[in-house]
Amino acid sequence: MWQLSSLDDKQKVGQLLMLGFSGARPSSYIKRLIAEYGLGGVVVFGGNVDKPQQVARLCEELQQLAINSPSGMPLFISIDQEGGRVARLKEGFTALPGMATLGATGSGQLAYALGQLIGRELGWLGINMNLAPVLDINSQPQNPVIGDRSLGSDPALVARLGCKIRKGLNQAGVLAVGKHFPGHGDTMLDSHLGLPVVTKPRQVLEKRELLPFKAAIADGIEALMPAHVLYSALDEDNPASLSNKILTDLLRHELGFKGLIISDDMLMQAIDQTQLSQAAVRAVQAGVDMLLFGREEAQIPQVIEALLEAIAQKTISQARLDQAAGNILQLKNKWLNPPAKPDYAQLKNLACQTHQQVIKTISQRAKMTVA
Repeated sequence: MWQLSSLDDKQKVGQLLMLGFSGARPSSYIKRLIAEYGLGGVVVFGGNVDKPQQVARLCEELQQLAINSPSGMPLFISIDQEGGRVARLKEGFTALPGMATLGATGSGQLAYALGQLIGRELGWLGINMNLAPVLDINSQPQNPVIGDRSLGSDPALVARLGCKIRKGLNQAGVLAVGKHFPGHGDTMLDSHLGLPVVTKPRQVLEKRELLPFKAAIADGIEALMPAHVLYSALDEDNPASLSNKILTDLLRHELGFKGLIISDDMLMQAIDQTQLSQAAVRAVQAGVDMLLFGREEAQIPQVIEALLEAIAQKTISQARLDQAAGNILQLKNKWLNPPAKPDYAQLKNLACQTHQQVIKTISQRAKMTVA
């Protein structure tokens, strides 16, 4: 068991970072940061992916670097493998349907089977965290970022199927991260490009946007990702990812979520990139446990120094730092003790007939429902 007491403040701050990197092998950038800070995690994108064997080797190399670092802590190796247009693993892997197609089946059994299928393929590679399921409701037809990434427009359906996907992923040994709290489905702007604003009254949010997240929390989800979206009825001044009112008062205290809070990519344009270090400090103050930076970013050492300075100046309390690092260690002790190694013998079963049959059944059931 890894203990919080074994880490100094610099190592605790390192655990708060989940970083993207370039290339199909660990880059000098990610090697240096793992060695110096003992990062909490990395995120794999399409640019890191070539063939299945290469991804497995990449994950194995990354974990070895982390285990050899001063903290000795393994990494959360995460990916966005939702299905449809957001799937980082393509050639050589099972071609996954979009969530809207799964939602059209209305089948909890198929949602569980799909989650399990995705989890198996990720686990064989050594990927232990999936930034899914999407728990957003598709309530804005012109939404440029969610749309068919959502399971549907019915909150109860999204809640029911989202919980089943989570269970399937977990059963296969992969930690699921529900997103994007408290809901990104009713925005007209992509948070990659700017800061969306949702003006719905609190009562409407309670009945629609929040419902799948409440269900997921009650069902035992262990990690959630807040949105870079401003909800004026919940906090007039701050997007959810930087909002104490939303992450601490609402998510932690009112909804009783005790798991891990991982930010959406802090390099999106919804976050002021000229104030990145300040935004990182604000996010941790608000209740974010892990800060995700999706690509190589020269400012990361300054971000780390800003976090350490905020701790020294007590603008981030020691209790908040220990809570954040403690939430990370709790899940690492559960899911990564020891971290699963890639199963090279199983790579031949990627996109196997059994997996293909699940996808075929989803497609057939969706067509029957739509017809």
